[in-house]
Amino acid sequence: MVFIGLLYTGWRFAHGNSTVVDVDYVVGRSRDVAVWKALVVSAGVGMAITFVLMIFSLIGARLEARRFRKAAVGLESELNELRQLHPSSEIVAQTVDSEDASIVRTGRGVVQKA
Repeated sequence: MVFIGLLYTGWRFAHGNSTVVDVDYVVGRSRDVAVWKALVVSAGVGMAITFVLMIFSLIGARLEARRFRKAAVGLESELNELRQLHPSSEIVAQTVDSEDASIVRTGRGVVQKA
């Protein structure tokens, strides 16, 4: 049904725009071209140019995403290495405040001494 609708619409478009015109290009000129053909060709050329520009944009975006992915993998491996390091006991047992020696900073947070 959709295909028949498109055929009918195309036929109506061609029939309604069958006037013959001259088309001037940047580098030349075409004589006796139907308006519907000139419109279809110009729309097709515009779509092709847009498609090519989109492809270049997508290639750039994929390269940027690849660069970010590599950076994320490097940062993740560095984070995993840092997680495997064990802090020395001197750093873990430092006091938070020199006035209050009952509060001690441990690897799990601030703990109140009993």
